[in-house]
Amino acid sequence: VMRLGKSPEGFRMFLAGGTALDEPQKFLGTSVEVRVDGAAKDLVAKSVEAGWEAHFVIAYGDISQSVKALCRWLDIPVYEY
Repeated sequence: VMRLGKSPEGFRMFLAGGTALDEPQKFLGTSVEVRVDGAAKDLVAKSVEAGWEAHFVIAYGDISQSVKALCRWLDIPVYEY
């Protein structure tokens, strides 16, 4: 799960690991239910407190190392949840 967001200091990247669940779609449009690697309650609380915008991107497969390398190259801080 990831999101390129903005803060007063500039761009920032949200990263969280998880597993896409094989569940019926609950909303119209493109959506997926994800079981995050940590406690969902903690992830939601921390991300809301940090002011992350709504809507996230899901990548199938672990691309976190590539995303972190790109962010280092572009000088974008990464926040892992």
